[in-house]
Amino acid sequence: MIRDLLTPEAHQDGYVWAAVLLSHAFIGGVGVMLIGWWFIPVYIAFEVVQAVRARRALYWDSVLDIVAVVLGGLSVAVGSIGAALAVLTIALFGWYVRRDNG
Repeated sequence: MIRDLLTPEAHQDGYVWAAVLLSHAFIGGVGVMLIGWWFIPVYIAFEVVQAVRARRALYWDSVLDIVAVVLGGLSVAVGSIGAALAVLTIALFGWYVRRDNG
């Protein structure tokens, strides 16, 4: 699971995709709780370094990971049910699109 989180990849299995998305949201929530909003630019820098080291730039994967981290941080910072619902909506949509590929 950790390798899936740290590897730029377009996950085809709907369950893995949703698990990775929700894991990134959790990482964002915990990061913002522990460090504050400084965690977001640190995480974005991490995504850039990860893409460069992997020599495989999957832009949509990085954008989705960053969005999930930001929404996870937002849901913790303001207790917003809307942000949590946005993450779940993205996860359900991604699972629905990929459900026949697994």
